[in-house]
Amino acid sequence: MKTMTILCVLVLCGLAQVSAAIFQVPSQYATITLAYGSANTGDTILVGPGGFPDQITFAKRLVVIGAGYDQTSINAVWLFNTGSSRTVLEGLRIQYPSNSSAVCRLIGTIDSIVFRRSWIVNTELTHPAWCVQRTAGVGGGRLYFDGCAIEFGWNTGGNNSYGLGLNGESVYMRNCLLFSKRGGALFDRAIDGFWAGLEIDNCIFMGCRQVAAGNGTQTALRHCAVYDTASSGAFTWNLPIGATIDYCASEGTVPPGATNHITIGAGVNPFVNYNRANNYQHGVSDLHPAPGSLLIDAGHPGAIDILDGTRMDIGLYGGFAHFMDGGIPNYPYVESLTIPPMITSGQDLQINAVGRIGRGY
Repeated sequence: MKTMTILCVLVLCGLAQVSAAIFQVPSQYATITLAYGSANTGDTILVGPGGFPDQITFAKRLVVIGAGYDQTSINAVWLFNTGSSRTVLEGLRIQYPSNSSAVCRLIGTIDSIVFRRSWIVNTELTHPAWCVQRTAGVGGGRLYFDGCAIEFGWNTGGNNSYGLGLNGESVYMRNCLLFSKRGGALFDRAIDGFWAGLEIDNCIFMGCRQVAAGNGTQTALRHCAVYDTASSGAFTWNLPIGATIDYCASEGTVPPGATNHITIGAGVNPFVNYNRANNYQHGVSDLHPAPGSLLIDAGHPGAIDILDGTRMDIGLYGGFAHFMDGGIPNYPYVESLTIPPMITSGQDLQINAVGRIGRGY
């Protein structure tokens, strides 16, 4: 929390009322379930640090914000039913330890579900598993992923594992990490199914046997890196015919139709710290481009990194919105305003606002 002081030179004539309410867990409500029950469409639920085993079936539009994926862990399956369109999840780690085909399930007619700065992991060991999947209902709608990590491939029972399982959805993804924990064993796929549109910018795919498997239209990858592929078996991009792959980088196989592609040489590690033997390790691996990396300033010549004004890098830490380590959320809001009941004409009006200012996007 931060205290903000606002100095005004105009007389305050009135305050606009804000209809959306903020529900805090666990300080006001012991569980997310209780907060969800009290919230109305358009409200915000703020979840503090800790683990929360609340299984929620979203049937209304809400904003749910954690303290960051390193601090707020949802140990349950979350379902998105009709009525939950435009729900936003931010700063959360969402996982379920076992016996779940998918951690985040799409079961209703929905559109524009937003996952922002969150970590979604399926640790199912014995069955095929997805992180986000359409499991029921009519497919379609849009999904947005911004600064997220999608972790799959824990399976030890000889089954495939997937990041996204789509059924007619359109997906826009930027500055995300999609990786298999087992590093390419079996047919670990980052994206599976049928999609109506797939736009991916400044993402990294790690340890996947396939980037995408299925059928889809309007498929485009830009400024992405594919690395540490297929520790067992042959890696294939498996993108639909006519897909756009522009200013991307990968080891080995260049995807058909790719333009301005960068081939990462054998034995070359383009990242500050990545150990192939251990696959991606949260808190240890560092996927910033290493000094001299081919990924630095390798984006489209007209693509400028707005954070430092240089030419855009390929990968998580390039583009218009870099990956935020820890998933620190950015959702400024005001909890309370302290306003003097009376001032003399000509005096400045001092308003003290207590609230939160997050890290910029």
